[in-house]
Amino acid sequence: MEYNNSEMSDSSSNSDGGSFINCEKESTLKKIAELKKKIMKLENTSMKKEKTKRKSNQELVDKESFAITNKTKGSSNQSRLKDKSFNNKSNNKSQPTLSEEDDTEFSSDEPKQPIFKKKNITYQKIPSFLHIPKSIWRGYVESMRLLVAEKLYPLCPTTEYRDMPINEINKCIDKFHKKNPSFPETVSDWAEREMIRQHINYRCKFILI
Repeated sequence: MEYNNSEMSDSSSNSDGGSFINCEKESTLKKIAELKKKIMKLENTSMKKEKTKRKSNQELVDKESFAITNKTKGSSNQSRLKDKSFNNKSNNKSQPTLSEEDDTEFSSDEPKQPIFKKKNITYQKIPSFLHIPKSIWRGYVESMRLLVAEKLYPLCPTTEYRDMPINEINKCIDKFHKKNPSFPETVSDWAEREMIRQHINYRCKFILI
């Protein structure tokens, strides 16, 4: 009988221990589940904040780009209006007055007259005198510089413009016109010759030093 009682006490203690372990497991699992929920909430909150931040940043970028676009459009419209008013003034000045007896009609398709050179026009004033924007003028200057370096420098590397062979200068100008057909037409190609003079004399100045 003593043996049976000891076995019963052992089994009861084992069952109590097992139930305690099960309770511990359940509480641990509950805590893990709660932690997972909290982590998911935090992740969702951070994702929402990130989306809101991206949205606000995108709105700022859109506003800035819209403002820049409007500013660019406004400046381009102003420049167009200025060009238009300038063209109207120049057309009014250049348009000849017709008498009542003269019935001759001038065609709008008449070719533009070559531009004469004024006495006070220096090399630096050529772009504004010919109404060429500075960015486009730099392209023309670079194109001419390459042609001069290719055609004229090898002939007379230390010769000034006044001593250059005129036929070679004319060839250089013809090639420039083929590459840049939109360049304004000038009387006797004075603008193109000034560009060549500038390149050649500038090179000679540094070679002879």
